[in-house]
Amino acid sequence: MFPKEKAWYANEGLSLREISRQTGHSFKTDQKYVYQLDWSEDNLRLPEYPFSVVFRYAALTVNKSGFVTIETNKYGLSPTLAGEMVQAKIFFDHVEFFHDHHLVDSLPVRT
Repeated sequence: MFPKEKAWYANEGLSLREISRQTGHSFKTDQKYVYQLDWSEDNLRLPEYPFSVVFRYAALTVNKSGFVTIETNKYGLSPTLAGEMVQAKIFFDHVEFFHDHHLVDSLPVRT
């Protein structure tokens, strides 16, 4: 239905607008073509990665009692870190705390 030219496939890594300019197709035509290629049932499955590889970072200050707060949860760290900045790597099931690029503690996420 849509053009399958060698020039279209040779432009991998470019934006869709750039491919449209180089191949001479309209942006809408290329957009429909990409939609037809990439959204088949085979490509709709989730990747086989464990969810533990999905995380976010937060920079936190340890209070004078040695605790940090993430959202409404408090996590106890060493009181020797009071007043120091720590980085939290927040996964769906646990939180890793780092100070000066060294792992300080790994604690389960509280629900």
